[in-house]
Amino acid sequence: MHFGQTLRVLRTTAGLSLRELARQITVSPAYLSQVETGKAPPPRPKRIQAIEASLGVPEGYLLSAAERLDLNVAALLHDVPPVADFLRTALEAGLKGDDFQDMITLLKGKGADGMRRAIRHEKHLDLDSEASTEIRHVSDYLVEERITILKGHRDKDALFGELASHVTQHVEGLKRETVLHELWAREKQASTGIGSGIAVPHATHAQLERTLLILVVLEKAVDYGAIDGEPVDICFLLLAPDSARREHLELLARVAQLCSHPSFTKGVRSANTPAEMLDFVKLCPSRIP
Repeated sequence: MHFGQTLRVLRTTAGLSLRELARQITVSPAYLSQVETGKAPPPRPKRIQAIEASLGVPEGYLLSAAERLDLNVAALLHDVPPVADFLRTALEAGLKGDDFQDMITLLKGKGADGMRRAIRHEKHLDLDSEASTEIRHVSDYLVEERITILKGHRDKDALFGELASHVTQHVEGLKRETVLHELWAREKQASTGIGSGIAVPHATHAQLERTLLILVVLEKAVDYGAIDGEPVDICFLLLAPDSARREHLELLARVAQLCSHPSFTKGVRSANTPAEMLDFVKLCPSRIP
């Protein structure tokens, strides 16, 4: 997937029209459309940073997708966000070339398991509460009980009804009608069908105490009004507390990145049970090229 496709996924997931994003970063809609379709190269780094700010995604997400790095390194930066987070934090902390070389020597000498043990042995490393809630991977938010395979034919109304009912099973006191209202209110702003048979309906709500992620795979795709006109058969539902809007946007970005890989969608569609789907999602950092 080229830079423009990744940008389109994140833009539509964030609920911004092409024209509105172009206005915010002071470019023409025609130019931005050419970038998204791959007819124009990625913008310069400063403009990419402006796009990241407008979309509300973590700094470096799109920039890493645009850089011409070794393919394996670029894939690692793109698919495992903590790698970019580590490099950014290391630079902010003042680490130099020799410090990185020392870490390389440690890793080569002790191996991956040895380095993990060395890090975990340092009991004095006290992570603050904000760092402890850092999003590391989509699978951190999924459990088998929140993954469902829907059999039979449905339309979009019925799908949203199923999603709302599923949410009420996991959030005590939250009414099905409330969830439906929030989902449709968000849908009226722009379709959450992000293309390639994938939808990411999402909303925030004051009654929620924690972020909730649900994965639904449909046996028969539904007409969803997606941006590419294709029917949807993979649906991530994301609900977050009103107080967790940053977490909401970051998780949306990571879901969008995950879904942008054909190998991910192929794996999920070929799985036969929720347990198999969850196992595949957990393995994605190492399996997605």
